[in-house]
Amino acid sequence: MADPAQNRIEEACRLYAAGSISRGPAARLAGLTRSELAHELYRRKIPSYTAEMLEEDRATLGKMREEEQA
Repeated sequence: MADPAQNRIEEACRLYAAGSISRGPAARLAGLTRSELAHELYRRKIPSYTAEMLEEDRATLGKMREEEQA
C-alpha cells in the first residue's frame, strides 16, 4: 500500500518540475517546509533555481539600482 505522505511529496515534486506550481505551494502540498522541499528537489535532481529565475533576479536588481541613482 502506498504511503499517502510520500504520494503528496511525489505529486508536489512532479507539479513543481512541470512548472505548474511554485516552491511555496509545492511545499504546502507536500506537507514540508520550503527548506525540506528544496532538499527533496535536490535529492531528485529537480532544479529549484533555474537560469530563467537568475535572469529575472538580475533584471530586478538592475531596475532597483537605476531607481536608486535617479
